Order: sequence, then structure tokens, then C-alpha cells
Amino acid sequence: MQRLRLILLRFALPIGLFFIIFGAKLIVIEKFGSDLPYWDQWDGEAGVVFMPYFEGKLGLANILAPHNEHRIVFTKLLSLGLMIGNGQWDARLQCVVNAALHAAILSIMLAWIQRYWDLVVASAGCFVLIAVTAPPLAWENTLGGFQSQFYFLTGFSLAAMWLFLSAPAWSWRWGLAILCAFAAVFSMGSGFFCVLPVAGLIGGRLCFDRTNLRPRLSTLLACGVIVITGWILHTDVPGHAPLHAHGIHDFWTAFLHAAAWPKIEHTGPALLLYSPLALFFLFSLQKKHRNLPACQFILAGGAWVLLQIAATAYARGAGGALPANRYGDVLALGVFFNGLALALLFRQSPRKHLVIGVPLAIAWSLTLANGIRFHTKDELLHGLPEKRDWSRASERNVQAYLLTGHFERFEFRTLPYPDPDALGAMLNQPAIRKVLPASVIPALPVGSSGAESGFPIGALPPAVPFLPHREIRGSFTAGEGPAAQGDWRSLPLPAGHGGFWIFEVAGNLGSPDLSLQLVSSSTGAALADIKPFTPAGNRWRDACVRAPAGPSILVARDHSPTGWFAFSGPVEMSAGSYWCWRLTKEGWNLVVFGSLLCLGGLIGSGTAGRKRPAEKAAGSPLA
Repeated sequence: MQRLRLILLRFALPIGLFFIIFGAKLIVIEKFGSDLPYWDQWDGEAGVVFMPYFEGKLGLANILAPHNEHRIVFTKLLSLGLMIGNGQWDARLQCVVNAALHAAILSIMLAWIQRYWDLVVASAGCFVLIAVTAPPLAWENTLGGFQSQFYFLTGFSLAAMWLFLSAPAWSWRWGLAILCAFAAVFSMGSGFFCVLPVAGLIGGRLCFDRTNLRPRLSTLLACGVIVITGWILHTDVPGHAPLHAHGIHDFWTAFLHAAAWPKIEHTGPALLLYSPLALFFLFSLQKKHRNLPACQFILAGGAWVLLQIAATAYARGAGGALPANRYGDVLALGVFFNGLALALLFRQSPRKHLVIGVPLAIAWSLTLANGIRFHTKDELLHGLPEKRDWSRASERNVQAYLLTGHFERFEFRTLPYPDPDALGAMLNQPAIRKVLPASVIPALPVGSSGAESGFPIGALPPAVPFLPHREIRGSFTAGEGPAAQGDWRSLPLPAGHGGFWIFEVAGNLGSPDLSLQLVSSSTGAALADIKPFTPAGNRWRDACVRAPAGPSILVARDHSPTGWFAFSGPVEMSAGSYWCWRLTKEGWNLVVFGSLLCLGGLIGSGTAGRKRPAEKAAGSPLA
């Protein structure tokens, strides 16, 4: 029983962290996201992968083909697998999977900290991870279904560095490190950077210790092969040349802006925010810490982030530009490794050094907190609402094209892809139309059977907003007389495809004497009552039922002297998309649950007195 309790305490903090970060991302996806594929997805997924798959021509060349400067093999495979398994091309589903992937990587990092250091260091690491990843500072990755490459790059790179630093050469873990490094190469163009800190640390070790020379040279050789492979696979995009840094000044300015994340508007905080790693490097030169893989991994992780910053400063540093929002998840790791280094300096330094350490910790924490506060507020007020409005305008425009063959508007912020002709050509493909998400596909027509009384098309009160590209039937009656009452039946609707039907409803549906039902067209038996989770009133709300397995009829009844309701025809959503959509509405519950787990883990671990000093963080010395 005691062993089980210790196991639960050990994993409470990482699991709690997972739910906090995952839940926070779900909140952003639910409030500001969309299931409509966006930007690079139309050529990188549909054009390069999906269409060849539908045509039976998908091959390794399609998967390995570069996307801009990168070879995003795992992102393509994930997108294809989700589309096939789900039956719909749903960007929201991709975003939820990406969120879980990112949260899982960070939770594993926290579990790693718990294994090698004490509760104080683990608590500091947990707090920093929550502070830099739970707020929507890198929302472009959270709301972009095609952004999983950042998480694959992070996961494979961190795994490769740790395994290289902790596993003896030619062991199975050493071989796994090589596989992870190659996987990082096929995640993003800068994937081979993960072996450069390893090579640097091994070279540094050789300066102090010439034993075990052959195994170390084997690791250096493996790193060299990975670097050469990554360099050969790297591609240049001529159209991106104007985005490159034009000289040392551009590069250095862009570098400092990125290193100052999240205070990217200024360059000054960069030196302060990365000073803990610099001090920790000096500390690690002491003989008793020199060969500790856990200490070296922190240095390798920080160096890896700096290399990613350098790559970004060169490739997108024209004019000393600020880093794009999508790089935030990698830059957040730089803050994390610095925070971890700062916590370890406090735990391991002599008391006389606290005279410098305390002011540094205060200045570092205040600078970080101020940057997080400012950018979170800015993104919530500007960046995220603009993205939401863009997505809604894009949905309406694609809906219009699917119904009429023409886009209603051609402005930049009304299309999910910048080239209207290329987007139209893609939407004209029957295979693509079959897998489009529920937000844009036309609703099933609900023609009247003729035996009707009430529910004419467009019968809505003026206060209800217009619902574009949907045929609406309602029982509202204008004027001061008695409200219209009656029954209405549709023509038979076709069977569903195993998913859910989503109706848009408004009014008082759910009140007595008001009902909307699906009934079997063959037996007349009731199949489902259709009503929203909460009363709609003068707003449109979703009402969901499982799609019937056979033909059905929609029956609307209004026997109320005062009430009314309106409804649209159903749109079919695949089962995976439906449950994913429902999951996004549980974000706050997951955050609360994760917070309680973390709190319980901290209290329980503190009570149990579980401590692991840094001197135990030996791992296996690099052979």
C-alpha cells in the first residue's frame, strides 16, 4: 500500500501538469479555433498527400517532399492518419491531438526532473512550464492543425540529447538516440541541431578526461553523420531570400529579440533571461558535476534552444524582425531550461553566493512575469479575436463557394488560403469535398412533405442574427396577435454515415409544447429528440443527435400559444470530430482537475519527504 501511494505521488505532478496545459489549450481551441483547414494545409496536406492518396498514387516521395525549408514527414503522416481514421479533414481534431502531444512532452520532462532532483526543483520546473505554456503565448501552434512539426521536433530532439548523454555507446539506448535524432531531421529543417550540443559537450569532456576515447569518438561520428544528412536534406526556397537576415546587425538584433521571449519587443532582457544558464555552465565545470548527464542535459537543452533561435534569426531575421508567434513553444523551452538552472543554482551553491543569486532570481522572475502578463493580455485582446474573425469569415466564404461555385469575397482575411484560384481548384475536387469539415459542408436539404401547418422558411424575429448559407424554418409570427401553431414534416432524409447530425436551433425549443424530432420514415418510431444543451433564445445554438442508420423524417411541432423556435437542416459530423468538439468544451474542468492533482502531488510529496539530491543524478556516465 505504501509503495502504491509513493507511485501515485510520483506521477501526480506530471499528470496534473498534462491536464493543466492540455485543458488550457482546449479553452483556446474552443473559443477561437475552427475545424476549417488553414493556409499551408491546403497545399501541404491536401495537394501533396491527400489527393495522391485518393488517386492511389501516394508514395514515399510525397511524404519526403520538402515543405518550404523543411521535411515534415511525421506531420504529414499524422494528418493523413487522422483524416483516414476520422473520415473528415478536421483541423480542430488535429489541434486537439497536437495539444495532447505537446502536453505529454512537457509532462515527461517534469517526470524526468522528479527522477533526478528534489521536490523544490520539481516544483520550480512545474511552475515555469505552466507559466510559459498554459497562457496563449504561442496560439498559432495551438490553433494550427498543421503545426505538429514543432512538437515532433521538440520531443525527438530532447529524447536524442538525453539518450546520447546518458547511454553507453553501442547500447540499445544509444541506438535509440540515433533513431530519435534522425526523426528530428525529418521533423523540421533544423532537426539536426540536436546533436550539435551533444558533440560540444563530448568534446568538452575530452579536454578533461581522455579515457573511453573510442566510445566517445563513436558518438561523435554518429553525430557527424546526422549533421551531414540534415545538411544534405536541407532545401532553400528562393522566394524566401528576402526574409533572411541581411548582415550581422539584422541577425544579432533578431537573435536578441527571440532570446528575450516573451518580452520580444526589447533586446535587453535577453542577457538577463539567459544568465542562469551561463552561470550554471560555469558551475558545471566543477569536477564533481562535470560528468553528470542530468546537468549536462540542461546545458544541452539550453544550447539547442539558442541554436534554434540562431536558425530563426538567419532565416526570418530581415531588418531585425521580431520572432513569429509560432516559434513561441520552442522559445518557451529556453525559459524553462533557464528556470531549471536557476533553481539548481539555489539548491547547490554555497550560501555566500546567495547575495548575487537572490537579486538575480527576483529580476529574472519579474521580467518573465511582466512579459507573460503583457503578451497574454495583448493576444487575448487582439491576436486571438482577429484569428477567430478570420476563421469565421473563411468558413462563410468556403460555404458560399461550395453552394455557388464563387467566393463572395476575395480579401486576404476572408480566405483560408491566399490564392483564390488554387483554393477553388482544390475545393472542386470531389474527393476533397467528401472530407471537408462540418463548418463548411452544405446542410442536408429538409424539403417539406406538403402536409404542413406553420414553420415557413425564414420565420425569425428580427433580434435573431442572420445565419448565412443555411435554409431556416421557424414558427415565429410577427405582430401582436396569437403566435402561429402547427406541425411540420420533412421529406425523407438519407441515412447517416455513422457520425452525428448537427442542427442550428434558436428560440424556446425544449419548452413544453415545442419539439423537434427525428422519426423513422418506415416505422414512424421516434429516433431522437433534438434540442440544445442550454436554451437558445435569440441566439443560434448547436443541437446534436447521432445520425440515423436508415432513412428518417424531421418532425417539428409548435403547440405553444407564446413560444417559438427555428432550425436549420442537419450537417453531418464524423464521430471523431464530434467527440473532439465536445472535449474542447471541457477545458476549464481539465485545468481544475490538473491543478488539484498538482496540489495533491506537492502536498503529498512534501509530507512523505521524498528528496533526490543532484549528486544522485548520475544516470550512466557517457562511455
